[in-house]
Amino acid sequence: MKRVEQLVARRSTSLRALLGNLSGQSGCATGIPEIRLGGQMSITVKMRKEDLPAGEVLCSYCTAKCCRYFAFPIDTPKKRQDFSYLRWFMLHGRVGVFVEDAVWYLMVFADCNHLRPDNLCGIYEDRPDICRSYSTDNCEYDDDAVYEKYFETAEQLWEYALAMLPPEKPHRFSTRPVAVSTVSLPVIA
Repeated sequence: MKRVEQLVARRSTSLRALLGNLSGQSGCATGIPEIRLGGQMSITVKMRKEDLPAGEVLCSYCTAKCCRYFAFPIDTPKKRQDFSYLRWFMLHGRVGVFVEDAVWYLMVFADCNHLRPDNLCGIYEDRPDICRSYSTDNCEYDDDAVYEKYFETAEQLWEYALAMLPPEKPHRFSTRPVAVSTVSLPVIA
């Protein structure tokens, strides 16, 4: 960002003034304004929720984050086997695990089959109920999603599990001979 500010300063225009003159301009398919600096560098300016023009829909300015994954709550892992199962899911790729408000979630990254190239819904009038009930009031448009815990890889999850769980008890085998009177073997007839 410092490099961008230096380029803009050299042109005797502050970045704030430049961005302030962009309302209503768009430089890409989603309506997000784009600034070209010196022909080689460009920055994209994201529409802020509070600056959304009356009658406009926030989805028109978004990259459809809510249509690129789904997540569902899972039981909190407590044992090594629980973490092992989660690790197995994650080893299949495009899967993450996060914790929000003390609830664990399995997140599967998969674009909706009806997501259009302009990031809008291809079946909007006939979309599923879960999509209909979703609101932009608490959506991820502002990129402010911060989780209590977030695991992107199976290795991260397993490292966390090993740090949190008690160590496994090693199997101990005696090297001392056992008295014959203490051994009982099954009789096979």
